[in-house]
Amino acid sequence: MEAIRRKQLLLVFLVALFLVQTASGDHFVLVHGGGLGAWSWFKLVPRLWSYGHKVTAFDLAAAGVDPRQVTDIPSIADYFKPLRDYMAALPSQEKVILVGHSQGGLAISQSMELFPQKIKVAVFVTAFMPGPNYNISTLNQDDWVLATLLSRPSRVYSEQDMSNVLKLSTEKYGSVNRVFIISGQDKILIPSFQRLMVTRNPPTEVQEIATSDHIVMISRVDELSEIIDLKKDKASFENSKAEKTDSKTVFMKSDLSFMSAYIFIRRMKSESSS
Repeated sequence: MEAIRRKQLLLVFLVALFLVQTASGDHFVLVHGGGLGAWSWFKLVPRLWSYGHKVTAFDLAAAGVDPRQVTDIPSIADYFKPLRDYMAALPSQEKVILVGHSQGGLAISQSMELFPQKIKVAVFVTAFMPGPNYNISTLNQDDWVLATLLSRPSRVYSEQDMSNVLKLSTEKYGSVNRVFIISGQDKILIPSFQRLMVTRNPPTEVQEIATSDHIVMISRVDELSEIIDLKKDKASFENSKAEKTDSKTVFMKSDLSFMSAYIFIRRMKSESSS
């Protein structure tokens, strides 16, 4: 039975890989928050696929299924390295939509500084959003140690380390269009703090999901997918609302498929390292 189960999970993974390779829309790169992993996007990924987009969701260092431990990444630069390496390897002509949740906002901010020419727009989903004139010292005046469901230990880096790594300029970071999504019921990054970041470091656009908690991509995934799908035909979406019940069933199956594939990869990595 175990061998059959593995084959089923592998098939799900290969189907997901095929969908990623044949997508013709935008390319979304999803960056998780502190203590989470690529798994946290499991509801959003199939929705973006269904819109015709390519989606890449991966683990930062010592997160999710990444085999490293927090003791292996002494600097926040080490934590960001998987994203840096991915962005560096992208073809020079490709532009992605970079989406960061919570602490992932710091990771995408560094990539905006290093690879502005490869980013179509950066989306901060109730995320930390430093800027050229809004530095880490100011952000660190608030408690931003996150405790989240199914989390792995998340290292807390020194203000000096983060300040050295996150040196953001108007010329590079500032050249990238930014969208900030406020979570109206967030108990971790409270709405007043989110609005303070927006005021001090104004993005190109601000959206709000009034009824969402901190884990927006799980609690209010439909609203989130509508906001970040920049090419979605809104009129067409309104006309399709009558079909929403059926589509939810399809998405539920897709959610489980993505999660199954993720668990399969985690199990394979665990077994290979033991």
